[in-house]
Amino acid sequence: MQVLTWNVRFENKAIFKGLKFIYSLKPDVICLQEFPQNKLQELIESTEYYVSLTEDFISYHKKRKKKQNGYIVTLTKKKPRKTEVFSYFEQSPSSLLNLFYKKIARVDEQHKALKVTITDKNKPLKIINARLSCAVPSLARLMQLGNLLEQADNQTIFTGDFNIVDGLVFRFLTGWSRAYTLRDYKTKEREKAEALFSQYYLNNIFERIRTSIAPFPHLQLDHILVPKSFKIAARKKYKKTYRSDHHILSAIFADTFSK
Repeated sequence: MQVLTWNVRFENKAIFKGLKFIYSLKPDVICLQEFPQNKLQELIESTEYYVSLTEDFISYHKKRKKKQNGYIVTLTKKKPRKTEVFSYFEQSPSSLLNLFYKKIARVDEQHKALKVTITDKNKPLKIINARLSCAVPSLARLMQLGNLLEQADNQTIFTGDFNIVDGLVFRFLTGWSRAYTLRDYKTKEREKAEALFSQYYLNNIFERIRTSIAPFPHLQLDHILVPKSFKIAARKKYKKTYRSDHHILSAIFADTFSK
């Protein structure tokens, strides 16, 4: 089984060029984040995959001619047995970055995750796709991550853009815009995140691999997390980003369930 994740970047005009490449890989599951609403119909009409989705953020921009909400989208070769949407964060962050989103960009993050259940080897396999907020301090994002991972079991894969801030320099360069307190500045977010992965017996397939185009060391924003019992046959970060600010990640599993 092959699972792929990609944050397409909301304003990206080359999304379908990227999708054409992704389709050529013939993955079983494709997880997308920040997918624009005005391209949803084209996506549905142009793919043979089953399409599941939920709102990632709501746009209130009056100047846009068409409604432009952002979406979390999961494409599956197999028809889903079940599709669920759940909230992993209820607070409204008070950071400058969130204020910019609301007042200038006119968008409101929804803090929702999409869980799609398919059948693999006659067993239910669940794929949870999410984009955690980048407009909150470290401790709040770790709370989001913990709430998300409470869904973990030996049949669940987690994918998406988790926006984890790692590296001392990056924390100090961006913390002021994310309402960091002294505790947030002192928090080693990547170490705490990896501890959460271990707590829920999950393997971070792309650990210590930079997945964004930002020129900072070890800025892993995008993740594919799988139960440690899964046998990983291959993993790959694709160099070409198709005008996104995130790389496409792919993982192939030799056997998704331990015998």
